[in-house]
Amino acid sequence: MLFVGSIQMAWPAQMFTIAKQANAERQFAKMLTYYLLVLGFIALVLSVLAHEVLAIMTTPTFYEAYSVVPFIALSYVLYGAVYMTNTALETQNRIKYMSSIIVICAALNLVLNYLLILITE
Repeated sequence: MLFVGSIQMAWPAQMFTIAKQANAERQFAKMLTYYLLVLGFIALVLSVLAHEVLAIMTTPTFYEAYSVVPFIALSYVLYGAVYMTNTALETQNRIKYMSSIIVICAALNLVLNYLLILITE
């Protein structure tokens, strides 16, 4: 959340600056690509090293928590991506898509939470 939160704090100011440019859609696409690459890499590193980090920082009771780290890391990456795309939709006057995006994300969230509960039982 540290990385996603910091991007969310800085993104609105950049977003409105980019929205005024002629090639705003291309710039939004480029920013989202960079975001997904960087945070996807960070999530991948956290997922790969989760077992070792938990072994160093916690007691044996928590060692099995490494199995849910990839799902949680991915959820934060996707949360930030939704935030970036929704704010871009606002500046491009495409608000009509936001309600369907929110409904799809809510349904996907419920399904993924259910699967996470099944996996961890």
